[in-house]
Amino acid sequence: MDKMHSLLRRQLKRYVDDGRVIPDRWHGFIGAVNDAYRQMDRDREMLERSLELSSQELLQANAEMRAVFHAFPDLLFQTDLTGRILDYQAAGSADFRFDKEKAIGRQICEIFPAGIGKTFGEAIAQIRKTGTMASLEYDLPGPDGGKACEARLLLMREGKIIIIVRDITERKRAVELYKTLADSSQAGVFIVQDGRFIFANPHIMKYSGHSERELLGNYSLAIVHPEDRALLRESAIDMLKGRRTNPYEYRIIDRTRQTRRLIETVRSITYGGRRAILGNTMDITQRYEMERVIRQAQKMDSIGTLAGGIAHDFNNILHAVMGYTDMALAVPHLDDRLRSYLGHINKAGERARDLVKQILTFSRQKEQERRPILIAPIVKEGVKLLKSSLPATIRINLSIGDGSTMVLADPTQIHQVVVNLCTNAAHAMREKGGVLDIRLDDESVSASEAQHPLDLAEGDYVKLTVRDTGTGIDPAIIDRIFDPFFTTKGPDGGTGLGLSIVYGIVRDYGGGVDVASEPGRGTTVTAYIPLIENGELPAALKSDPIPGGKERILFVDDEAELVELGSVMLDSLGYQTAVRTSSIEALEAFMAGPYRYDLVITDMTMPNMRGDQLAAEILKVRPDMPIILCTGFSEMISEAKARNIGLRRLIMKPLGKRDLARAVRDVLDEPSRMDCTPKKQGMPPPDMLRS
Repeated sequence: MDKMHSLLRRQLKRYVDDGRVIPDRWHGFIGAVNDAYRQMDRDREMLERSLELSSQELLQANAEMRAVFHAFPDLLFQTDLTGRILDYQAAGSADFRFDKEKAIGRQICEIFPAGIGKTFGEAIAQIRKTGTMASLEYDLPGPDGGKACEARLLLMREGKIIIIVRDITERKRAVELYKTLADSSQAGVFIVQDGRFIFANPHIMKYSGHSERELLGNYSLAIVHPEDRALLRESAIDMLKGRRTNPYEYRIIDRTRQTRRLIETVRSITYGGRRAILGNTMDITQRYEMERVIRQAQKMDSIGTLAGGIAHDFNNILHAVMGYTDMALAVPHLDDRLRSYLGHINKAGERARDLVKQILTFSRQKEQERRPILIAPIVKEGVKLLKSSLPATIRINLSIGDGSTMVLADPTQIHQVVVNLCTNAAHAMREKGGVLDIRLDDESVSASEAQHPLDLAEGDYVKLTVRDTGTGIDPAIIDRIFDPFFTTKGPDGGTGLGLSIVYGIVRDYGGGVDVASEPGRGTTVTAYIPLIENGELPAALKSDPIPGGKERILFVDDEAELVELGSVMLDSLGYQTAVRTSSIEALEAFMAGPYRYDLVITDMTMPNMRGDQLAAEILKVRPDMPIILCTGFSEMISEAKARNIGLRRLIMKPLGKRDLARAVRDVLDEPSRMDCTPKKQGMPPPDMLRS
C-alpha cells in the first residue's frame, strides 16, 4: 500500500481501519482505481501548465496590443453603438488631439465641429444599419490651414465600434502638388485603375475633347481606336507582370469623331493601396501629319521623276502622231470622212498632250502661267473625263450657259478645280448614288455687297457650282475641310489634298470658295473666279494663216522619224531644211559653214552631246545665231536656263504644224542680237542644203 495514491489510501482507511487485511480478490480493482487517480493527477498538472502558458500568452498579447494601441500614429476611438466614446488614444500633433478625460463618455459627434460631427453621426447610423465598414474625409479647422483627415469606422463583434482617424494633410498636399505638376506638364498625364480613369490632367481632356466629368470613372479604352485596343491591353498586362514596356503609338477618337495619334509610356504604381497604371502621353498628330507631308513630297518627287521619263518618250510619240496628222490634213482634196477621222485623231493627241502637261505640272509643283481662257470648254472637258470613272448610279447634270466667259488662269489649274470638286462630290454618293449638278454662271458683286462672306472684292465673277445629293458634311468638321491632309475617307480613300488645292488655286486668283452642307442631304461647293473683259485669246485658238518663209534651217533630232517629220513640215512652209540625226554631225556641218544657216532647231535629249551643249558650241562661233530647243521633257533645261545660254526659244513636244510655224517665224522675225552681221561665206547652193 506504500505506492497507493493518497486519496485512495484515505478512502480505504474508512473501511479497513480496524486492522483487517484487504482480501486478495480486491487487489486488482484497487490497483485499477489507484492508476486512475494517478492519471488524473497527470492530466491536472498538464492542464495547469497549459492554463499558465495561455495566461502568460494572453497577458503578453494584451500588453503588445496595448503597446501598439498607445504607439499608433492615428487617433483611435472605441464607442458603443450609439457613438458614446468608451476609450480613446491620442497621437499626432497637439492641434490634432483631444483631451482624453473630456472625450470619454461623450458622444463622438459632440467633440467635433457641428458639420463634422453630423457626418460622424450619419456614418455610425450607416454602420449600425449595414454592418459594413464606413469611411469619410473632412477638413479640421486650425492654424496653418488646419488638417485634412480621413476616418474609418469598423463594427466589432462585441457590439463596439472602432474609429481610426488619420491625418492625411501631407498626403493631400502631395496629391495637390502632383496634380499641379501634372496640370502644368506639356504631356498628358493620367491614372487608370481597374480599367477606368481616376485622374486625367487638362492635356488628356484637350486631346480627347471630353471634360473631366466625362472621363473620370469611365473606361479608358472607350476613347481608343478599336483597332488599337488590343495593343493597349497587351501593354498593360506586360507592365503589370513586371515586364518593361517601350513607348508605343496608338490612336484615339476624339469628341468630334476625328482620329488623333498619341505616343505613350506607362508604369505600375500603387494608388489608394491598390495597383494602378500611371501614363504619360504626347499628341503627335501634327508630327505624324508633317511626316506624312514629307512622305507625300517624296512620293510626288518619285512620281515626278517617273512621269518625266514617261513624258519624254510619250511626247515624242505624240509629236509624230500629231505632226503627221497635221500633214495629212493639209493634203488637198481630202475625203470629208477621212478629214473627220484625222480631226478626231488630232484632238485626241491634243488631249493626251494636255494630260501629260497636267501630270508634269502637278508632280513638279511648278508655277503656272496664266492667260485669258474660256472656262466653259475646260469644265466640259473635265466632266467628260470624269464620266468614264463614275458609277452608273450617279447622274450628271451639266449647265454651262453661253460659254463665252473668260478668266485669267492656267487651264491645268482650272481643270484641277473641276476634277477635285466633282471627285469629292462623287465620293459622297458612291454607296447610294445620286445626282451631280455642275453649273457655270456669272455673278456680280457690287460695292454695297463688297463685304461678302468670302471677302470678295467688287467686280464680276464666274460662279462654278458643284452640288451633290450625298452624305453631307458634319457641322463639327465643316470648318476643317480645306485644311491640307484633312480627310474623312480613311487611309485608302484619299490624301486630304483635293479641297485644299481647290481653295489655294481659287484664292490665288482673287476668288473664294463657299461650302453649304446638310448631313444626309448633300453638299454644295461654289467657287468664285474673277472674270476678265475683252481678253485676247491665245493664238492657238485663232484661225490666222499659218506663217512660212524661205530661210535656211538646220534641224537636229536623234530619232529618224521625227527628223523626217520636221523636214516635211518645214519644207511645206517654204523653208530650206538641212537635217541631222546626230548632234556631233550637226556641229560638224555647222562648223563647215557657220553662216549658211539662218536658224537651228535641235532636240534636247540626244546621245554624245545634248541639245543645250550643241547650242553652246554653236553660239561660241556665232553668238547671234537664233536657236530653238525642243524637248519632250527634261530636268536639265528650263526657260531661265535656256535664256542664260542664249537660246531664243524653248518649246515642248508634241507640237503641230501651226505651233512649229509660229515659233519659227517669231524667232526669225526677232531683231538680231548683234549690231552687225558678219558677211555670210561658204554658202552652198540650195540643193546642197538637204545633205
